[in-house]
Amino acid sequence: MKSPAAPPLDEPRKFEIDEMFFSTTDRRGVIQLGNEIFVRVSGYSEAQLIGSAHNIIRHPDMPRAAFRLVWSRLLAGQPVVAYVKNCAADGRYYWVVALITPIAGGFLSIRFKPAASLHDVVQKAYADMRAAERALEGESDGGRRGMDAADEILAAALRAYGCADYETFMRVVLHQELRGRDEQLQREGRRIIPLWPTDALPAGPAGKNGRVPARGLRRRTPGHLAILPRRATRPVPSRFRGPKRPGFRLCPIASLPAR
Repeated sequence: MKSPAAPPLDEPRKFEIDEMFFSTTDRRGVIQLGNEIFVRVSGYSEAQLIGSAHNIIRHPDMPRAAFRLVWSRLLAGQPVVAYVKNCAADGRYYWVVALITPIAGGFLSIRFKPAASLHDVVQKAYADMRAAERALEGESDGGRRGMDAADEILAAALRAYGCADYETFMRVVLHQELRGRDEQLQREGRRIIPLWPTDALPAGPAGKNGRVPARGLRRRTPGHLAILPRRATRPVPSRFRGPKRPGFRLCPIASLPAR
């Protein structure tokens, strides 16, 4: 069972750039499984997490509209990428990039530490969204007007950044965050190991652009997980592209200490 939540603190809960954690839930959002990193960073015990709603780690600074967007996509059978500010058991916060995708009987959420400047843009947008929601909390419509106002703020922030819609934003997030993750690990003197080197990609039919579909990677490499939405083979707009990386464009990476 969930213990009483500590008051939110303006202090981050630390975890490393190369740590990736995950959890699975049923279709109601009740936690079924999580890895050791999720347990440690959340500050809750495994017994407290399993069987609790995933909002056990919800931070009050998160806009309701952001979760409405996430749930609308998931219940439509679509994956979603979002920045999320979580609240640990001790009240400290931690930001993650979350990729959530439908699976049999529920949802899988994979999270890692933000490393791109886009995160700063989203933090400002979320603060404005939450302020708009709070300004309309007294309404008798269950907060719908506040969330609608927050949606407009988010859409305007994305357009100002150059993303015409949320689909484009998700592709840009993954592209920039994985690149930023690589760059930070390199600054720390670690070697970057592509999960699927170019010469190790599974054999099979490629798409029009020569890329092996993400679906094939998942099927042929059961011991690994590609953090790719179904439309990940769609190109990232040229203005957001950086230097080309070896291997599959959006493969997650692992790291080892420099020799």
